[in-house]
Amino acid sequence: VPRGLEDPKDRVRSLIESGVDALLLNPGLFERVSEFWQRKDAPGVVLAADYFIGATVPGRKAEAEDYRRILEIENAVRLGADAVKMVLVFGQRDLRLYAYNLETVAAVIQEAHRLGMPVMLETVLWGMTSTEEELTSVKVVRDMMRIAVELGADILKVPLVGTSEEFAETVRWSPVPVTVLGGQARPDFEGVVEDARRAINAGARGIVFGRNVWQRPDLRAALSELRKAVHG
Repeated sequence: VPRGLEDPKDRVRSLIESGVDALLLNPGLFERVSEFWQRKDAPGVVLAADYFIGATVPGRKAEAEDYRRILEIENAVRLGADAVKMVLVFGQRDLRLYAYNLETVAAVIQEAHRLGMPVMLETVLWGMTSTEEELTSVKVVRDMMRIAVELGADILKVPLVGTSEEFAETVRWSPVPVTVLGGQARPDFEGVVEDARRAINAGARGIVFGRNVWQRPDLRAALSELRKAVHG
């Protein structure tokens, strides 16, 4: 139960009332809060379709790595999703697990496209062999993005890496829209807003932030600042 998300239904209501463009949710939670989407000005919804696992007890330090799909695309259509989101994890210890992740993503993208459902693909270095150097490498991020594009991703969700000029070039090279992920919660909200502004100025189409939004004590003020950065 993450801080700030103790009452997920109330938090979703607050986020919608604060004017988010869309919400990224797990499918089971969306079913419990779908009543909020009965309003005409309801935001978009992106459903997470897979899950990367590191331990058998929540909060325990990662012991191993595994990956599973958790949503059928037909169910996403039934729920009224605008898109689904998947992860393509790099840096895993086991090449067979990476291959399984890649194969699953490719199959889901093809299935989604048959049903007219866009897929957002998040390229991340969550694997246990990932190095600090790789986490900040512009080349590695570009290579991961290219693999995602060639698998058929419609939208990319990537870390903000490199200088503003390097990131602008990274975005220009992508034939599909690029969004920026938020990462771990940061105490300096001014830095979060500045990163959002920097990403948009470099050509990103939006931000997909989690804890850096819903863990803020003054949610409306935080969203107001981020909306200015993205839409202003």
